[in-house]
Amino acid sequence: MTRPGDAQHGRAASRDDSLYGSILETTLDGFITIDRYGVVIDVNPVAEAMFGWQRDELIGQLLSETIIPPDHRELHERGLAHYRATGHGPVLGKRIELEGLHKSGRVFPLEIAIASVEIHGGEVFTAFLRDLTERRQREEALRLARVEAEEASKAKSRFLATMSHEIRSPLSAVVSM
Repeated sequence: MTRPGDAQHGRAASRDDSLYGSILETTLDGFITIDRYGVVIDVNPVAEAMFGWQRDELIGQLLSETIIPPDHRELHERGLAHYRATGHGPVLGKRIELEGLHKSGRVFPLEIAIASVEIHGGEVFTAFLRDLTERRQREEALRLARVEAEEASKAKSRFLATMSHEIRSPLSAVVSM
């Protein structure tokens, strides 16, 4: 039996799903959802581009076997097991910096924010990801520019000290005459 509000609720839920789907498809951040065992449920186009995997290649695969560098996989698996056993995850609800693995094998820096979400009676993990490669390159360029500026300042100081000495010596001789 259909109640008067059921059709309206169905339209609202459909509109919400459409809205959230549009947001995830157009956000500037990568987005990945996994189940409590680490199996990829969904990714957005930014995550596809970031990691070099197509959505269809990632869905159904273990996250740890695709985009997590080999030296971080055991820690990831232990973290999931700890969460399943205790319901607590130390990285949930925080922004942290990790490394990601591109399909090509290139490891790159990431900023990631992970949340645990209950959907349709099941628990999933959602992650928003940012590739920090360009930011790190800019930071390194700034660091190098600062080092070069400091070296130039020291060279200028040495030059001025030398020139001051070179000018003072003959002037001292002239003044003493």
